[in-house]
Formats: sequence, structure tokens, C-alpha cells
Amino acid sequence: SESVAQKGNGKDNAALVEKLSKVGSSDFEVQCFSDMSKQPLYLNASELNNMRRSLLVKLREKIVQTNTPNYYFDDPRVCCKDERKVCVPKKIAEVSATEEIATCAFADAFVLTPAKMEADLLHAMLRSAGEKKCYLRLPKIVRGKELSFFKDLLCSLDVGVYADNLYAVAFARQYNKPYIAGFGLNVFNSVTASLFADADHVCASVEYPFYGDLIYRAGKMPLMSFAHCPFSVVYPRECGSCKQEKDTIYYQNGNNRYKMLRRRSASCDFTLYEDKITYYPILEKRSCFYSLIGLTGSEKKEVITCISEEIGE
Repeated sequence: SESVAQKGNGKDNAALVEKLSKVGSSDFEVQCFSDMSKQPLYLNASELNNMRRSLLVKLREKIVQTNTPNYYFDDPRVCCKDERKVCVPKKIAEVSATEEIATCAFADAFVLTPAKMEADLLHAMLRSAGEKKCYLRLPKIVRGKELSFFKDLLCSLDVGVYADNLYAVAFARQYNKPYIAGFGLNVFNSVTASLFADADHVCASVEYPFYGDLIYRAGKMPLMSFAHCPFSVVYPRECGSCKQEKDTIYYQNGNNRYKMLRRRSASCDFTLYEDKITYYPILEKRSCFYSLIGLTGSEKKEVITCISEEIGE
């Protein structure tokens, strides 16, 4: 009150705005504001509204920073900041087999998506990854016996969790496992990012075209998960008598081709991928160059053609 009443008395609006713009840099809170000067204090309504808006912005930033000491997001593209220093986005490759790890030497970490959730296979993949961190992608739909299955599996492995929904985040927190806040959580601004401040990595929403945070196998983005078994529709049978060995089903709809992958744990789960690349989530924009990762020669030509048509070159 002393500084506002005495130092603010007789100041013009610009000077008052400058003084109030420093609110938030001190260790004190403003609990009330009152004019204790004996002379009238005049402020334009527009200036008062501008100051109020500025203070609300700073208050919001302070709240986010206080609740996310290690990760603070203020960029609309959800750039990660550690102790207010901009971090280089991590390249995290999704791999389903041990041999794929060697071809992804560029990756800083791996998301493991084996076709069969077996401890021996996962141990082999962890050995192949060396000192790089690995995260097990949990199915989006987990019920009953699968919960205890994944609890035992995670507790027996030095591996984190790739969380695509809130149950997987809670699962990782419950068993003190590091985790990645995945695309399924749709992190699109600082408020949603602050909910996952304890995550090792946070993936920006796929609404941002060049997020560059996670690189999927051959660039395929998962489209949806299934709670039912599509094999039972094509080959009617009960789960107990199922001898279907194929883990992939291809589906053609006009010019679009889709691929469905099965993973086996306590039961099976299915994820649908777009098999024909019609978008560019794996492109990394560096200055005016694009890096094409994990594509065959024909796929590279297709993507380059699409880019050329889009930018008119």
C-alpha cells in the first residue's frame, strides 16, 4: 500500500502501468488494492482494464510455474522447458521387435510394442536398447485380469509406461514408473500439459502438424483401438479355440488402405493404423529441409510429390 499510494500518487497512467507490470517478480502476494492517498487518483477505464488483463496473464503463468516446477509450457506448440531453458525435442521410436531397435539408432528412447507381451521378449528388447530408456505401450482398453497381468509384468522389468489415456497415467503413478504422456491425452496447451508435469516426455497434440516428438514405426499413426476381436468376425470361433497366428489384417476401402495389428497379453488387443501414407507426421522440418525417416524409396517419392504439390514447387 505504501508504494502504490505514495509512489503512485501524481504519476501518469504510463508510469502506473510500468509499476504494476512488475507484479509477480517479487515474493509478495497482492491480497487487496486500495487507494490510501488523500488526493484523488484518476485512471482511464481502458488503462485499468489493460492492467487487469496483464495481471491475469501473469497470475496464470505463476500458477502454471508453481504447479509444474520441472516442465513449463507457454508456447502454443507445447515446447518443453526445463527450468525455463528450452529443451531439444526428443526422438522416440516405436519398435515391435528386437531387430528394429538397431535400425533406430537415432532415437533417444524407445516405445516397445511387441506382438506378444512376454517377459523374455521384452528382456531381449531392453538388452538391445542398452542404456536408452524404454517405455511399454499399454493397451488403451485394459480390464479385469489384464490389470494384474500388466502390474506383474511392469514390476518385473526396468521399463516405463507409454500412456495414451488417463488409466495408464494412473497406473504408472501407482507403481512409481516413469511415463510418456502420449498423443491420446491430446495435450494442446499449458493447462493440459501441467496435468502431466511428472512425465518424462509430453507429446504435443496431433493437431499440430510438425510436432516432431514421437516417430512411429514406418511413420504410421494409430487411428483407433478395438474392444472386440476382428478375427472372430472373419473367422468365427471362440477365444479358447483360436489358432489364428496372423497378427496383421489389411483392409482396403477405396484408395485408402488400413492395417490392423494384434498384440497378445492376458488377452488380445487390436490397433488400427493407416497403412498408406497420406499425411506427414514423420517429417521433421529443419530450416527449409525435410528429413524423411523410416520410409521406403517409393514412399519417399510419394511424400515428396505431395509436398511439392502442396507448396507449389
